[in-house]
Amino acid sequence: MIKRINLLSEETIIKIAAGEIIENPSSIIKELVENSIDANSETINIEIGNNGKDYIKVRDDGIGFKREDLKLAFKRHTTSKISNIKDLDEALTLGFRGEALSSIANVSNVVVITKTKEDSVGTLVKINHNGDIISMEDIVTNNGTTIICKDLFDNIPVRKKYLESKNYEVNKTNDIITRLSLSHTDISFEYIKDDKLVLKTNRNAEQINNIYSVLGKNVAENLLEFSCNEESFSVKGFISNNNLYKSNRNNQFIFVNNRSITDNGISRGIEKQYNSIIPLNRYPVFLLYINIDSELIDVNIHPKKDVIKFLNIEEIINTLSREVHNKLFKNLKIFEVQTKNKDTKNIFNKYYTNDSDNFISNSDNIIKFKDLSYENNFVSDEVNEIYTDDKREDNNSQVVTPSENVLVENDFEDIFFEKEKSERKILVNGYRHIGNLFLQYILLEDNVEKSLYILDHHAAHERINYEKLIKDYEKNNIPTQNLISGFLVELTNNEFDLVISIKDKLNSVGIEIEEFGDNSIIIRSIPAYIENIDPERLIRDIIDSSNKLEHSIYDIDPYTIMKKACSASIKTGDNVSKLDVVKLIEMLDKCNMPFTCPHGRPTLVKITKNQLDKEFFRIQNEG
Repeated sequence: MIKRINLLSEETIIKIAAGEIIENPSSIIKELVENSIDANSETINIEIGNNGKDYIKVRDDGIGFKREDLKLAFKRHTTSKISNIKDLDEALTLGFRGEALSSIANVSNVVVITKTKEDSVGTLVKINHNGDIISMEDIVTNNGTTIICKDLFDNIPVRKKYLESKNYEVNKTNDIITRLSLSHTDISFEYIKDDKLVLKTNRNAEQINNIYSVLGKNVAENLLEFSCNEESFSVKGFISNNNLYKSNRNNQFIFVNNRSITDNGISRGIEKQYNSIIPLNRYPVFLLYINIDSELIDVNIHPKKDVIKFLNIEEIINTLSREVHNKLFKNLKIFEVQTKNKDTKNIFNKYYTNDSDNFISNSDNIIKFKDLSYENNFVSDEVNEIYTDDKREDNNSQVVTPSENVLVENDFEDIFFEKEKSERKILVNGYRHIGNLFLQYILLEDNVEKSLYILDHHAAHERINYEKLIKDYEKNNIPTQNLISGFLVELTNNEFDLVISIKDKLNSVGIEIEEFGDNSIIIRSIPAYIENIDPERLIRDIIDSSNKLEHSIYDIDPYTIMKKACSASIKTGDNVSKLDVVKLIEMLDKCNMPFTCPHGRPTLVKITKNQLDKEFFRIQNEG
């Protein structure tokens, strides 16, 4: 049976339009908070129950509604932002959408409490689903507006039934409030969920303090700030250092003229600068505040207004890429292990005194432990000669009080000091080689900063070899070593076609291959200074990475092949002598990015004595 085309009723049209604008509770929050921002509010309070399904309340101290305006505010096609066609052009550049309040009323039960500074008393109104006022009364209230929305989508059961899962709704709401509070430091935000305070920011706080309040201490402490001013736009940005990264892009924020947007081109441009600095499949954190002439952007290419078109996008991406690279490269850090705070209420608590926060007290009935640190336990005559002010206590513990020069070069063969401190040195205070662990890690002590450094010598070798390859590749002069009889690798038909298609790229990085019969190749040469390489593993790693590419095999760049070559050359189980350690650190010092392997994993991690003391409960944990 052929169905005839019918004209929809006005009620159905309204509900369809409302559903397009108000998709979920976070949609209402976004619209109401943006209206509060437009009302010149200094404080905005957001409260929700059951993630907004039961109620949403947004309260501000803005200019408020006049009574006569309330009669029209929730009707379709009404707005305070434009009055004629001339105003529309400017409103469109700001992402104007004129049916938000009407749509909110269509899908929820709305109560408005409002007062302007001119009014002696406030007004409370209830709005029906058509945007009409069903009751109005006087109320004592502060200047500003409070809008309460209850029973979301109760009148549209189909829409309510298909609301996303609870976790999705929670994350979406949190993301909306996070972005709004990060983009408006001139407003104090407070977010309460099910009667619990989730977020609070202070008005006119420094931007980094605002970030601290919203994203937390760990993020704020690992951000690098930069700014640039170009002819057509300016940027203030915060980017994560090489110790801070996430498993997704949820902590990447782009604000254009205070409006939160997403732009894959900008994100990819910044992520590219972290290549080989952070691990694979991890993403940097960044916040970009871009100010640009409204004539150079179009915000109406997407219904949600979170994607915009830049007329000068290439200039923006190139500028950001340059600034991020320069800032990041100059601030590379050794990865520092973070220990979690432990509950100090444990079996050791009986050793605490009421008048001290220190773990071991000076009371005579408390067990005392001998201090085995360098400063207090060098007891042999040979070692004591290094002190210029040698004093001993006349007791069995033979505690020594040394001068400031605790360790002196050449007193021990495994202590190495830098003659001159330099920004190019990764261990500027020198180090003592303690030993090797699991035939993979090298243990180094810095007795000046009281820190233990753990060096992954396999990752370090990868970084050294990779940067050697880059340097020689860019000079078009990679030394190669010929394999005596070649190395035969049998492949499938698809694998064979792929490898042959990138034959020239392999050759450009010192890996020479030849066809050998059907679906087989012979590897004839490899880079000269890459030792113990497994040629078949190398080729198969390259094939595997190629199959994961979203585009064609021609997207494989020589740097990707070099990373695979360096990785294939490193094996675990090698013992490292003290002389090897010295040479390894000298070579690592010369690298541009010494703190990560080519794949972004740390080469060196740091554990402070303070962190170890906390683990052993020698000191109280903070907080």
